[in-house]
Amino acid sequence: FQKIDDVYTKLLNPLMFAAAPPETLKELDELAKVVKDDDYSQSAKAARGVSILAREHVIVAASREGIRQQWRTFFEKYDVLLCPTCIVPAFKHNHAPFGERVLHVNGEETEYFNNTIWAGPAVMGHLPVTNTPIGLTKSGLPVGVQVIGPFLEDKTTITASKMIRDLRGGFQIPPNYPEGI
Repeated sequence: FQKIDDVYTKLLNPLMFAAAPPETLKELDELAKVVKDDDYSQSAKAARGVSILAREHVIVAASREGIRQQWRTFFEKYDVLLCPTCIVPAFKHNHAPFGERVLHVNGEETEYFNNTIWAGPAVMGHLPVTNTPIGLTKSGLPVGVQVIGPFLEDKTTITASKMIRDLRGGFQIPPNYPEGI
């Protein structure tokens, strides 16, 4: 998925930061000057991608079309693809500025923006996706799966999600879930 994520973030970052305050853009431009070419962190990708040139955008868009063709080939053989919804189970809302937020994955700290990595495959291919619960972690946090389907086949992902729901029992109320929500 590294190629998909690279193309995804190159197309996403200019959109995400289009209305960013000038000081944020300046900070990212400065960061872009010092990040190493082999730095694939989301902050490095944001810095490099925020001011992408038009000619680079055309090249990246062409790469996306190649990825879409690979998805068409994949879905000739498979009905759906199951992927994690997020890199972590449900987590508490963090009110810190976006760039200061972190998540903990397998006991290690990672950038909050890394949580978008699993959105890339569907977004890059203009593919329908339906998220569905699949259970709870040992500590009672909800876990979901995204069901990705072929282009324009939304009903396929919805049907597959219903099948998963029927197999897994659907949404399970987590322990200590507030009543009335």
